[in-house]
Amino acid sequence: MGTFANVTSRILSARMLSADDVLALRQSFYADSKISIAEADDIFAINTQIIQKPQEWYDFFIGAITDFLIRQTPPIGYIDEATALWLIQRIDYDGVVELITEYELLMHILYYAVDVPERLKEYALNQVKLCVLTREGALINGQTLTAGRVDAYDVECLRRIFYACSGEGGTGISAQEAEILFELDELTQNADNHPSWKEFFVKANLNFLMTMGMPKAVSRERMLQNQEWLNSSGGGVIFGRPKSDKSFGENFMDGLSEMFGRQKESDNYKSYLDDPIARDRAEAVDLSEASWLIGRINRDGFMSDNERALLKILEIECPDIHESLLPLIKAA
Repeated sequence: MGTFANVTSRILSARMLSADDVLALRQSFYADSKISIAEADDIFAINTQIIQKPQEWYDFFIGAITDFLIRQTPPIGYIDEATALWLIQRIDYDGVVELITEYELLMHILYYAVDVPERLKEYALNQVKLCVLTREGALINGQTLTAGRVDAYDVECLRRIFYACSGEGGTGISAQEAEILFELDELTQNADNHPSWKEFFVKANLNFLMTMGMPKAVSRERMLQNQEWLNSSGGGVIFGRPKSDKSFGENFMDGLSEMFGRQKESDNYKSYLDDPIARDRAEAVDLSEASWLIGRINRDGFMSDNERALLKILEIECPDIHESLLPLIKAA
C-alpha cells in the first residue's frame, strides 16, 4: 500500500491520477486517519497539477482536507487565522478556483465549522460572487450553472456562509455581508434568477436591519481553555469533589458556567430574546440604517425587484421606521 507520502510523491512524479491511486491514498490515509500539513500540501498539489482526475478524487479531496482543517486541530471545529490564510493561499495558488473541488471544499468547511475568522467568510462571499459572474455551463450536484444568474446552488452556498457558522456579529447578518448581497443583486437584476434568491435576499437583509447580533459562538481560545479544564487532574466539580460547601448540583452548574463562559446574574446580562426593550430597539430601522439602505438602493439609480420586495416587507414587518426611508418605501 505504501505510506501516504510515498503515494502522493508517486502520483506527482507520474503526473497521472487513476481511481486505483485514489483508493491507495484513501487506504493509506485511513490507516491512521491523520494528515500532516506537508501531506495536505501534496493533496492540493495533486488537485492543481493534474488536470484529468477520476470521479473518486473529488470526494476524497474534500473529505481529507476537511478532516485536516476541522477535525485534526484542537479545538475540533474551529479554524484560526493562520489556518484560514493557509487555505486561501492554497486555493488561490494557480489563480483559478476549481468549482467541484476547491469551491466545494470551501463551502463544505463553512458548513461543518463551528467558527471561522471573518477573513475566510469574506473570501467565501467574494468567491460566490465571482462564481456567479464567471462560470459557464458548469455542472455540479446535477445542476447546470449559468454565468450571470443566481441559481439555487448559489443561494445554498450563501446560506451556508451566513448561517452555518458565526462571525463578527454572531448569527446575525453583518453590514459587509448585506453589502455583498446588494452587489450581487445589482449585477444580476436583469437575469432569470432562481426564485429562492429573492426570498433569501429579503430575509437576510431583514435580519441585518431588524435584529441585533445574536450570541456569538464560543471563541476558539475559550474552547481550548475548556478542553484544558476538562483534561486537568482536578476535573472541576464534574470529575472531582465539590470545591465548596455548596450542594453538588450548585457546584455542577457553577462548573458549567465556568466551562462555557456563561455570564452570572450579577453581570446584569439579558439576552436579546428575553429583553423586550432591546428587541424593540433592534427591530426599529434607525437613521443610520435608513441612510445606509437609501444610499445602497439609490447607488445605481434603479430599484430592482428584490429591493422593492425588501421595502414592502419592511413596511409590513418593521414597527418603527425612520421617516427618511418613507419616501423610498412609498415609491416601491
